[in-house]
This record gives sequence, structure tokens and C-alpha cells, in this order.
Amino acid sequence: MGGAGTLAGHDPVKSIGSYWPYASTVMDYIRRSMPFGNAQSLANDELYAITAYVLYLNDLIKDENFELNEKTFTWIKLPNEPNFIDDDRELAEKEFWRDAPCMTDCAPGEAKVVGRARAIDVTPETGTAPKVE
Repeated sequence: MGGAGTLAGHDPVKSIGSYWPYASTVMDYIRRSMPFGNAQSLANDELYAITAYVLYLNDLIKDENFELNEKTFTWIKLPNEPNFIDDDRELAEKEFWRDAPCMTDCAPGEAKVVGRARAIDVTPETGTAPKVE
């Protein structure tokens, strides 16, 4: 939970409430991973209930009496949904595709490291992220 308003900051908190794009992604993750040790064994009613609880904890469902089900599921819109775009690589990058990958002499010159993640400030520093309650 938490993370609202942190995505534009130095150490974004990528939680369900701040980062994830779709409720279906949340539900799929829960379906495939829960319960621990016996994944994919939840009944549909249990899956809806746990998903609703997680969405409620992230302030995405406000009403404690809201029932998540196959009809109400489509009502859920996560705040970061507009920031995700469809994968168009099949059209936009088709010209770069090859039947076989290049394995030798693929680019002119010698390969060299031109930067490090920490140097370009994409690696979070320990202890600098905002507190999540």
C-alpha cells in the first residue's frame, strides 16, 4: 500500500495504488501466487474477496460494503492506467526483426560500458525512500 504521489519523485513507491495499471493485473497476480505454498487454489469468491481487500487497502475501493464480482470488476480504474500504453513493437519495430539473432560482429567497434545505473541516478539509495504506513 501507499506510494500515492511518489512516481515523479526520486524514489517512487511502485505499489498497486500508485503504479499498477489495471485491476485485472492485480487479480491475475493474486490468482497465480496465493495462497503461499498452494498457489492457484483459491475459489473465485475468495479471489474476488482478496482482490477487493487489497484494492481497499490501497484506497481504490472506498466503500467497506462494496462487493467485487464479475459485474463490478470492470468499474475499478487504477490511477496510473493512463500512463501505460499498448505494446506496438510488432508494428513499430518490425523492420529490425531478424530470423536469426546476430552473434558475432553485430556492431562496429568494441563494446564498452558508457554508464552505471547508480551514476545516472536510477538505483534507489538505501533508506531514502518515503515511509509507507
